[in-house]
Amino acid sequence: MNMRLLRHIIRFEAKMYAADKVVWTMLLLLVAVIGFSLYLGHERVEAQRDRIAGLQEEDRQFYAGKYEQLREIEAGAEFSGPWFQDPSNPLVLSAFRGAGRYVYLEPEPLALIAAGASDILPYYGRVTLVMSRPLRDNALENPFHQYLGRFDFAFVMTWLIPLIIIALSYNMLSREQELGTMKLLHAMPVSFQQILTGKVVFRFVLIAGATLAATLLFLFLFGVRWSADVAVLLLAMLLYIGFWFLLSALVNLAQKSSVFNAMSLTGLWILFLVVMPAVFNLIAESVHPVPSRVVWINGQRAIQQEVEADREQLVQAFFAEHPLEVDEADLPGYFEFWNNRLILTKTIAKKEEVLKETFDTQRSAQEALGSRLSLLSPAMLKNSFLVNLSGNGDARLRTLNDNMESFSAEWAAFFMPRFQNLQAVAADEFNNFPVP
Repeated sequence: MNMRLLRHIIRFEAKMYAADKVVWTMLLLLVAVIGFSLYLGHERVEAQRDRIAGLQEEDRQFYAGKYEQLREIEAGAEFSGPWFQDPSNPLVLSAFRGAGRYVYLEPEPLALIAAGASDILPYYGRVTLVMSRPLRDNALENPFHQYLGRFDFAFVMTWLIPLIIIALSYNMLSREQELGTMKLLHAMPVSFQQILTGKVVFRFVLIAGATLAATLLFLFLFGVRWSADVAVLLLAMLLYIGFWFLLSALVNLAQKSSVFNAMSLTGLWILFLVVMPAVFNLIAESVHPVPSRVVWINGQRAIQQEVEADREQLVQAFFAEHPLEVDEADLPGYFEFWNNRLILTKTIAKKEEVLKETFDTQRSAQEALGSRLSLLSPAMLKNSFLVNLSGNGDARLRTLNDNMESFSAEWAAFFMPRFQNLQAVAADEFNNFPVP
């Protein structure tokens, strides 16, 4: 290709665009939308950090209050309250009325690029002797709003950028034909392919440059520093923008009308972003169906009924394996109820793990098939990549569940023996409490 002619075509395109107010408006709108989406992501991430700080302070205040109260008692102050207010009681310190610990995941450095995904998946949970459950800030929010998610950078890149590319490239050659200027261009020593290449290169540089520059600018403004992940993000953006320009070039090569080109590219946009995700989702659900929520609920009820029916045998078996070190005559009134509850809760949790494996196996197979099918749709692949790069993907929930399960075992190992042996907790032991 004659590089001199290519540079001439690019300079001509630049002059045409420099005088086009519509193009400048679209570019300004593009920059503004990128900035707004990253601002919303930044606000969401900051809200998560504030929430985590609040959870830490909540735990700190609870145990600081119990510690001070216990220090006063150990110094000689009389305690005359009920057992459930006794700061030396291991059950009071581990199971209810504010006891327990929050387990949480800090936002990843690039969490702001796909903050909408964090609305669906929890990032913290509560662990006590009787509970280990992920929680969400927006549990009472409109479910439809949760389904739609928040407007974020991943949405802009996956859905809106292609539309801007289509708007600027659907008539790269057809416009010249419709205006009658194509014959003038052919009068020059330049081929049809050279004209198209020059136009595509200019538009690609324009859109990619504006998108990457705006992204870097706002990422740095919101505290994200240069890293390998940022470099990977920019490379992925370049590839995705290049894919849509390649589609536009192929459609323009057909040398049809501007209307035909616009409809074809819009149809491809609908195919890649609406039709293919829906079809692939149906395929994954059909090949690896996950049992319905009704099955899960009925399974839980059956487990609870089974455990309740075997209550006495389970309690006796537990005491046979873990004999009490105190005389039964010295047991307080609340002991039997809470000890039985803890035993039954642990038994139910173990049985539910078996039930959960059925769901997890099918869900994992479904996710794996969906991931393979997404390779056929650059839009799906791009969105999944951004969500995973942000740290807000499904792996985040698995990490949270694993962390909570691990910490729950530590919490029980520390407090359960003390409770069952009626061993009072000393103020000096507060620093030894397990911390996630």
